[in-house]
Amino acid sequence: MGRGELTKFARALQHYWGHVEAALKMPLQQHDPLTAPIGLVERMAWQRDVSRLGQEPEALFRIRVAHAYSFARDGGSIAGWEDMFAKLGYPHITQDERLSHVDWDVISLKIQDGDLTEVPQLLDTVIQQYGRTCRRYQYTTYIDLPLQARPQTFEAEYDMATVTQPMEVALMPSLQNIDMELECVVITHPMKETA
Repeated sequence: MGRGELTKFARALQHYWGHVEAALKMPLQQHDPLTAPIGLVERMAWQRDVSRLGQEPEALFRIRVAHAYSFARDGGSIAGWEDMFAKLGYPHITQDERLSHVDWDVISLKIQDGDLTEVPQLLDTVIQQYGRTCRRYQYTTYIDLPLQARPQTFEAEYDMATVTQPMEVALMPSLQNIDMELECVVITHPMKETA
């Protein structure tokens, strides 16, 4: 039964039902921004208030359109930002709130040095569109560098002297320039390396 006319008939039916299945799945694929034609994705983007950035890849644009509702709903929360950055392909971006020595309304985003060069306007656009209106955002960039060092023992001697001179300046309404001269003497001792 695996030969001849019956096999040809089975292939023809599989081919026909493959076309029927594709025709039935087509409307569902038209509503999915990740698989729809780019023309429909641009219409969905207009509906969801997402504009394509200059150097933005098509895949990233489709992700922003597909998740626009969840980004808008959860945009201001810590979990929402983490989910948003993970979906955009930046899971390493972290955020710090209520930093010491910084105003209470500042949120610091810790990003890698190359994040802003791939799509320069992406983070600014996402923060402007989905960030909290009562908060300010600042970037702290970092670079991951591997550290390689051999363990060594060093012996050294050093002397440190600190001179403090209190100075009283009366508060005046105008800016005052104060000139001071400081002398610094550095004494170095040779370091001996031991194994």
